[in-house]
Amino acid sequence: MRLQKLGNAAEKAFAQCALLHDENKLLFEQNNEAKSRVAAKSTVVGKAKVMSYEDIVNAQRKRDAKKASTGSRSGQTGKRRGRPPTTKAAEKSRNSEPEDGVREIKTSGLVEYSIMQF
Repeated sequence: MRLQKLGNAAEKAFAQCALLHDENKLLFEQNNEAKSRVAAKSTVVGKAKVMSYEDIVNAQRKRDAKKASTGSRSGQTGKRRGRPPTTKAAEKSRNSEPEDGVREIKTSGLVEYSIMQF
């Protein structure tokens, strides 16, 4: 009877650990998705209205032509500067952070260890 109780307790503990691990994995993936959405730059093509695909393409071409003709400092005189744009290296390091962590865990030999030790 006692062995059966011990077996049931161990089974419950392993099940709870697995559920917690799955939940943590899901939350980790959601957090990474939110970071990538924040890091992505949104571009405004025009005013809010129903547009066909051709209208969108034409508006993008006009915006790109206007941006190229005005130069790099258009509209910056007399205004406070915001945060500088992120570089490709910073974006790459932010996006590759989970892979770097997994690689560190594998190289340090901590793959075999878990949260719960019996």
